[in-house]
Amino acid sequence: MAPNFSKITSRNDVKIGIAASAALSAWLLRNFFKSRSSKNVRPVLSPEERVQYMIKDKDNKGPKAQVDARFFAELKVLWGIMVPGLWSKESAFMALIALSLISRTLCDLWLIQHTTLIEG
Repeated sequence: MAPNFSKITSRNDVKIGIAASAALSAWLLRNFFKSRSSKNVRPVLSPEERVQYMIKDKDNKGPKAQVDARFFAELKVLWGIMVPGLWSKESAFMALIALSLISRTLCDLWLIQHTTLIEG
């Protein structure tokens, strides 16, 4: 469906609103870029100073996260705290959340399918 801009621009209050929002957006963008450029002022270093900075900047990396048997054992303990039993309130809430996510996905798929049928 083609847009009808003639209906929008025939009203003066809409024209004033569009002009005001455009002016406000331009002012906000100008201030954003102005403050951003003033914060990124770096001192100019000589090539020797840059090399020394790069050599000193590299440090040893910290420990990496690993997924191993210990991780799964701790996850099992945490799962036991979160869901104490199969027929508890917590497991019912987990099932309710899972069902709501699945139903939302099915509704999205249904909507997409019917929208494409209408458009086509």
